[in-house]
Amino acid sequence: MHVRADGDWAEITLREFGRWREPPPEPAVGDPVVPRGRGLLLMSAFSDVRVEPGANGTTVTLRVPRERAGSATPADDGRLETLASTG
Repeated sequence: MHVRADGDWAEITLREFGRWREPPPEPAVGDPVVPRGRGLLLMSAFSDVRVEPGANGTTVTLRVPRERAGSATPADDGRLETLASTG
């Protein structure tokens, strides 16, 4: 894991050595739901996400707006409300 600050943004890079599996397409109405994690959905709720699969593993980079000095709340760009509405 690598973390760095870049102006108004913080960037977190994670690398693992497993194999990347593409997310399945949205199931049609009535189709059974394929059990998969919700990691990408959760990460994209609070950050810009870049996934780079490769032969030797996967690198995921999260770019997050930094909080303003003295603020107790994260930057407001509507992502958390969108996530809550997809429930």
